[in-house]
Amino acid sequence: MAEGWWQGHEAWSNLCAGGTMGVVYGAGSLWQWRLHAEEPGHSEFFLAPGAGWREAIGFEGSTYVGMLGKILNGLPTTDMAPDWTRTISGRALSTTGGGLIVYRENGGPVMVFDETVSLAYTIVDPRDGSVVATGTRDTPESPLPEAGGAPRVYICL
Repeated sequence: MAEGWWQGHEAWSNLCAGGTMGVVYGAGSLWQWRLHAEEPGHSEFFLAPGAGWREAIGFEGSTYVGMLGKILNGLPTTDMAPDWTRTISGRALSTTGGGLIVYRENGGPVMVFDETVSLAYTIVDPRDGSVVATGTRDTPESPLPEAGGAPRVYICL
């Protein structure tokens, strides 16, 4: 079934790898468009027990994938591109106008290596969309500050 944060992690990882046309939510019974929980003819290996596709879109994982769009709503996402040059983070996107969006599975401070990146930042918990920090870095060499230990999205616009 689609339980746990891994669905959100996969969505952010795929987006930052270049999936800027969207992300995919995959859950047993959804991929097969199983109409109802008793529909015959599907391999049990690919099904969520007792679920058709309508139930599958209500699994926990769908919340995390859906949160991605809510967090990015209103941001300049047109023509975003993967960015491995302006920060050491593993997963980052450049936006039009020089913005930077970073996803880190376990949070923590992020070093930025481009003086054109905005000093202003917002840090979001991608599991629920809550803003966990906002601020302004002192200098272009100052890291995006975050204690770590939980998934985080860093937005510099």
